Amino acid sequence: MDKQDERKKPHGKTDPKRGDIMKRIIKDLTGGGGGD
Repeated sequence: MDKQDERKKPHGKTDPKRGDIMKRIIKDLTGGGGGD
């Protein structure tokens, strides 16, 4: 999922913190861990 996320959001490489926030939001939406 990590590599696919990088392809969808290339700007995530320049801002790793932002990517982390997106992962937290995704985990929240999936119920905490379902997105992993």
